[in-house]
Amino acid sequence: MTSLATVVSGGILLITLSIASFSVITAITEHYRDLISAIDELREDGRLLGSSMVRNSTHILVTMRYEGRDGIPFSQLRQADVVLRYLSKSGRTSVIILRYGSGWEVTWVGLNGGREVRNPVSLVAGTGILDPWEEITLSLRAPPDIDPSAPVSVEIFFPTGVTGVTAG
Repeated sequence: MTSLATVVSGGILLITLSIASFSVITAITEHYRDLISAIDELREDGRLLGSSMVRNSTHILVTMRYEGRDGIPFSQLRQADVVLRYLSKSGRTSVIILRYGSGWEVTWVGLNGGREVRNPVSLVAGTGILDPWEEITLSLRAPPDIDPSAPVSVEIFFPTGVTGVTAG
């Protein structure tokens, strides 16, 4: 009889440990989900990651890939400010803020080097949406005093909180 009681109590102990383990795993999973949800809420609205920069004496072309959850309407692209940081020919660091149409403009929007198919942007009509993972190319007028051999930094700031930066 003693061995039967030992087996039963051992079984009850295993069942209790299994239930407790399941409860612990469930609690950990719920806390992990809550943490991921909190991180998503705290995450900025999106960002643009610089993928290339090409310069000559008159223009700077910057291509950035948009990483975000929601698309950016073209009307909001026009509201963005671009900050250009550069070294002048005299060796002085300069920072200028460029407004859309008077210092920078969008020249291309696409996906993986090709045309975009979802919510296509029309530069002429000023319509469409920059969707997640699409790339945008900005054309900036190079200031006349920019040192062509020194690196530059281009930052873009949208009213919605989306930002982007690239240097080269």
